[in-house]
Amino acid sequence: MFEIGSSLREARERRGLELNEIERATRIRSRYLRALEEEQFGQLPGRAYAKGFLRTYADYLGLDADRFVDELASRLPPDDEETPLQPKPYPLGRRRRLAAPVAVVALALLISTAIIVVVLGTKNGSKQSTVPPAQSTPAGVAGRKSPAERAKPQSPERLATLVLRASSGRCWIEAHAGSQDGRRLYYATLPEGRSLELRRKRLWLRIGLPAVLSASLNGKPVALPRTSPVDLVVTARGVALA
Repeated sequence: MFEIGSSLREARERRGLELNEIERATRIRSRYLRALEEEQFGQLPGRAYAKGFLRTYADYLGLDADRFVDELASRLPPDDEETPLQPKPYPLGRRRRLAAPVAVVALALLISTAIIVVVLGTKNGSKQSTVPPAQSTPAGVAGRKSPAERAKPQSPERLATLVLRASSGRCWIEAHAGSQDGRRLYYATLPEGRSLELRRKRLWLRIGLPAVLSASLNGKPVALPRTSPVDLVVTARGVALA
């Protein structure tokens, strides 16, 4: 196990940087940077943000971000939201207790309906039932469709093709299909000058340093938020905060 905080501080001091300079470059508040250097991880806003801040900070200093994030993940307890909720078992005895009253009510309704049908049939037995003749369909109308049948099927939801390019620096990106719990599509640092193309009906992304990226959606340029890091939802209609 290596020291996260002292390694960050030594790398920063070797480069002669102050925390306020790094705050302006990474958009991460100085108090969070200081918390990372002092290993006061409880002062950070959650496990996911702590990992994102650390990855962005290490990338900015030219360090091996994956090593730092892996070390941090081994120290932090999982968030409550990451623990799946177990469904409560339904008591079998209660099912049986409920089944009996339901069956009795259903049987009573069935008997009542049968009695009503018999009584009505007896009263109307002397009357000759008449069946209305089938109406002939005018010529030219037989093939006519109802408005519901004529309705055109809805067009399928369009795909969102998002292209991200690291134009002015490296950037850590996490992408999932559909939502944060969907299949992971990308989880790495995008090197400067490289592009990433993602294509889905709906995308969920966490971007460490969006200020260094240029983006286009279905061939049209889009502006990304400047907050670092930031969670986004992308569809063919546009880009929105998650």
